[in-house]
Amino acid sequence: MNNQRKEIKDVSEIIKSATYVVALTGAGVSVESGIPPFRGNQGLWQKYRPEVYATVPGIFTTFLISPKKIVNFVSEITETILNASPSKGHLALAEMEREGYLKSIITQNIDNLHQ
Repeated sequence: MNNQRKEIKDVSEIIKSATYVVALTGAGVSVESGIPPFRGNQGLWQKYRPEVYATVPGIFTTFLISPKKIVNFVSEITETILNASPSKGHLALAEMEREGYLKSIITQNIDNLHQ
């Protein structure tokens, strides 16, 4: 048995014997679905300045000065999310939940792909 299969078997045994398992996810689980993370080389903050688009004062001021910039930002994110499908990771977590191994998912993602 190779190391990866052994590790998967070990983790599955731990999950099966646990009373309550919770998954914590972040942007990585949705990247495979075509949703870019906010940080990193391909992140949204490479294209959009976080001080403008990720703060209340920044987004409010920009909206007052140039509402089209905010509309474009929101439109791009919304279109990307609406066209995305769950990744293999999302589907695996859903299966674990259906089988009763996973009790809850905690995520910072706004794409609703866990649902």
